[in-house]
Amino acid sequence: MINLIKYPIYDFTASWIQDKTTCDMPNHGLPDGRIWNGSGYSKMFKEEQTKQDLDIECLGWMTKLKEKHENVNIEIFSMNHKYIKSETWCLTWFSHYTFDNGQTDEEIIESFYEYVRRVQDQAIKEGKEPCLMGAEDTWRWHAKDESGERIEAPCRCKFCKQAGIIRIDH
Repeated sequence: MINLIKYPIYDFTASWIQDKTTCDMPNHGLPDGRIWNGSGYSKMFKEEQTKQDLDIECLGWMTKLKEKHENVNIEIFSMNHKYIKSETWCLTWFSHYTFDNGQTDEEIIESFYEYVRRVQDQAIKEGKEPCLMGAEDTWRWHAKDESGERIEAPCRCKFCKQAGIIRIDH
């Protein structure tokens, strides 16, 4: 059973103003001691999300960000979310994940290989470079055990299990 289920993926982005943390950062027209900052991520869900669901996801992210960086006085400027596409795997920072539907390790590896090939083929058709963060190199595929040591992919650690996902780092 190869994972052919495609799930909706959304992008979340935010920009904010915060206290300057180093002296070499430009303030781009803000008062002295303040700078612009921003971030974003993609997230795959098991089903399509409503605008309200996505707003709640965004607010939860910003609440955690403010708590984590309370010492830099974050003032949110904008938060956005948008549907990107439905796909079998979701890219995060040098990693991809999919939902655990009882697939074997062999099925996961085959599914990921097919996904990478599909992304590469689509990029060639469009005359673009694929954004895979190294996933095109199968020798990079790995997981980490409980002590952080590199092991064979896919990852089925306790954190992945708690989240109901399977991850391949690269």
